[in-house]
Amino acid sequence: MAEEAGMTVGTREKSPYFGDVAVTFASDEIGMRLIADRDHYFAEIKPSRGETEWFDLSLLQMLLTGADTLDGAAIESQVHFLRERLAEVKTALGQDRWPVTKSELQALERRRSSRRFGPPSGSK
Repeated sequence: MAEEAGMTVGTREKSPYFGDVAVTFASDEIGMRLIADRDHYFAEIKPSRGETEWFDLSLLQMLLTGADTLDGAAIESQVHFLRERLAEVKTALGQDRWPVTKSELQALERRRSSRRFGPPSGSK
């Protein structure tokens, strides 16, 4: 998948506990981090240029497809999504579109948090 997107391996971090691993890939346009945390797998994505905040790829999948992946999506589904919609992903992470995409992803993160943990205290 990374090679198809023109990405190269950036860093590889391995925890001495539980065999957890995080591998970071990058291209000129996209940064991607694959995480194996015990027996759970996650993919995170961000623009390569200057962005420090990572976003769950399943949230971007929801944003671009409308499918309800608010509670996550299987890693295989995320790989398929990235392969099939790479041009759209690049556009969403592109410099012109990124401020809107980032705002929409942050809103989805808040919805996810509210779904999992209830609304923030003090909200109606």
